[in-house]
Amino acid sequence: MAPAADMRTAPPHSLRGRPAGAQELRTAAAETRRRALAPTLRLFVGMASTAHEPVHQFPLVRQYMTPSPHTVGPTRSLGAARQVMLKHHVRHLPVLDGGRIVGLISERDLLLVESLPGVNPTDVHVDEAMVTNVYTVHPDTPVGEVVETMIDRKAGSAVVCEGDRVLGIFTTIDALQALHALLEGR
Repeated sequence: MAPAADMRTAPPHSLRGRPAGAQELRTAAAETRRRALAPTLRLFVGMASTAHEPVHQFPLVRQYMTPSPHTVGPTRSLGAARQVMLKHHVRHLPVLDGGRIVGLISERDLLLVESLPGVNPTDVHVDEAMVTNVYTVHPDTPVGEVVETMIDRKAGSAVVCEGDRVLGIFTTIDALQALHALLEGR
């Protein structure tokens, strides 16, 4: 069998003139995906036309997070949490106990519990409705990494912490603002 003129376009089964193994097939498929996504990845990673000339790095979460988020205690009522959300026009509240993050309550969590028959939001505590598996990130984490994890977890926010201290919150709206800035070339 004659070798292919251009190895980049040769089908995986004909690489080096012999049948490809599973690893070679995976490598060839990954390379094909990489080439197809390269223009898009360069846009989001900020790379020039070659992979060796970085233009700029990913923006960091600290650049787009909402600093000093409003919080709520675990023993507050859902009605009180709802009032904080309405007053400050937010959809996510980190739940702090003694200054340490113990959960997160979202507007969706409140709506779900409030929709249950016979439930009075003033009688239910935040710790009964909050999510305890909170996605936390360091303020110097690249936005792309945080967004990727938010997508994988189907999370609407990430709480930005340095040690035990809550510094901010990064929501899907903040991610959209980062994307908008990136597309505008800022």
